[in-house]
Amino acid sequence: MSAPQSLVWELVKNNNAYRVVRNGKVWTTDAFSNTGVQTQSGLGFIQKQAVAIQNGSKQGQFQVRALKRTRVPNKQAVSKNSNKLAKTNFFEESLPIAHGVHTASKVIRKKFAHRQGLQKQALRKLVHLNKAGFRRQNAQNQEKKQQKQ
Repeated sequence: MSAPQSLVWELVKNNNAYRVVRNGKVWTTDAFSNTGVQTQSGLGFIQKQAVAIQNGSKQGQFQVRALKRTRVPNKQAVSKNSNKLAKTNFFEESLPIAHGVHTASKVIRKKFAHRQGLQKQALRKLVHLNKAGFRRQNAQNQEKKQQKQ
């Protein structure tokens, strides 16, 4: 039997590997956190379903990683002393998306249609990553122009 989400939050909110304090504000470096702020709803490793969005190797490519936690039903016990608790499994699905922002947004909308809050956060993160990629590319182009002159 897995612990409730609120209990896990109480246990890890002040002490976990992803917790970072900068300028008096608590942040998280968890890949499945789409906001970066350490809150109960924002931490991905606590949630039953989470999404991580990362830049791909080229401009306009993204990788969407979906995490899903499911319960495995109990099997008939062979002996009387065997462990009868239901196990919790994690399934991670990685979707490399090479066709840009529109394809990535469609994937996110379909996968997380039932969780509107997570869907909004993931789409917002996708937009920010796309803008950052274009800014980085423009800065590199400007540096190349300056080096040629």
